[in-house]
Amino acid sequence: MQPLGGLLIGAVSQKIGVPDTVMAEGMVALLLGVLHFAFLRRSRLKKKAMAAVQQSTEAIS
Repeated sequence: MQPLGGLLIGAVSQKIGVPDTVMAEGMVALLLGVLHFAFLRRSRLKKKAMAAVQQSTEAIS
């Protein structure tokens, strides 16, 4: 995938310039990091909820 990414980034940098391309790459990286953090947080909350349900069903039994 790296050669294709390099080709894409090279084409974009020729159109909009190198500084703007680097800034866009940074913004995309930050966006992906925030989305990943939200996914991990949601996953962690879901695991806690499942553990609480399991504990309550064990307590009833």
